[in-house]
Amino acid sequence: MKDSVFYYPIKNNRITVDVSKLETASLFDYFSHIELIPLETRRDALIGRHIEKIIFHQDQYYILCGQQHAVLIFDVNGNFIEKIRRIGNGPGEYLMLYDIIINPFTGNLDFLCPFTGRVNSYDLSGKHIWTSERISYQDTDLSTLHRLFAISENIYIFYTWRHASQHITYYNIAENRIFHRERDYKDVSNNTADIRFYEYNGQWYLYSLFDYSVYSLGRDSLLWAYEWDFGKPVFDADNFVLTEQMKGDYDTYLAEIWRRYPYMLINQGQNNRYVISRVIRGAIEYSYLIYDKMTNESKFIGNFIEAVNFLPRIVTNDYVLAYYRHEEVHRFITEEMLDEENRNKLNIYLDSKIELNPVIVKYHFK
Repeated sequence: MKDSVFYYPIKNNRITVDVSKLETASLFDYFSHIELIPLETRRDALIGRHIEKIIFHQDQYYILCGQQHAVLIFDVNGNFIEKIRRIGNGPGEYLMLYDIIINPFTGNLDFLCPFTGRVNSYDLSGKHIWTSERISYQDTDLSTLHRLFAISENIYIFYTWRHASQHITYYNIAENRIFHRERDYKDVSNNTADIRFYEYNGQWYLYSLFDYSVYSLGRDSLLWAYEWDFGKPVFDADNFVLTEQMKGDYDTYLAEIWRRYPYMLINQGQNNRYVISRVIRGAIEYSYLIYDKMTNESKFIGNFIEAVNFLPRIVTNDYVLAYYRHEEVHRFITEEMLDEENRNKLNIYLDSKIELNPVIVKYHFK
């Protein structure tokens, strides 16, 4: 019992999946209703084709737009509030923006500025508070700091990829000192997005697309958290040797990866009851895993009755949050899935003759 809410751990830190039982399920086996939040579209609030990150905090959405290197803030109903964009070389400014966090220890909005090798901190309205010293460490290429996490008032963690390898770096901002560097993840797919993260209950978790184990970001090192058991061995990147045929034929290369590693967990998240993941099977088909921590049962779902596609981005105790571009929303949401209020929102959104900002979708748990 935690804060008057039942919390269920992952039993034995292992989620067993019966891959022979590919099921069909309804979204409404898990969700009571689906809510649409179209983000206001106006000239000074346009979001690029890709949302790099969304943070929901104090009834506001903070959206990182990588194309603009800016943060756009919307209220709980999707109305635009303001944009934070500080491009330049002056105090509190940056050249590029790769990641943002709401620092849980200071309440500030922290920006990761890779080219300057610094963290810029602002209040929630965008007023500059402070800038860290330049972060440096031996051979670290500061232009490739990609993700930022705060695990205490003074300790930050950076995720870095460089030259087909990926690292976790622990940094004491008060002492301007990197005190620990974590394992080297081999990038066997030539894809810099192989390492991904999610947050649950104030703890950040790390997982690799080519590893069935999930790790938590501890205060001074990574800690093994749990693993998925498909009845298949974990991909051994260290012993994956490219043959001459693989080097010359990309299809052969991919086929060998999928032969050894038939299930890729591309999205993960959990709340007090469920662990949810989107899976690629055999390089072409999407499936879903929903593990019920209360019953210790997992469902391997080939598709949902209401929608061929379902793209969970953030899992909370109250809802799963997703976001879809204007031109793709019809692939994920249909009128039949919605109540009257949200059906009207969908029709207005789809009837627009101009391309609109993305729509946030909340799948509310029962």
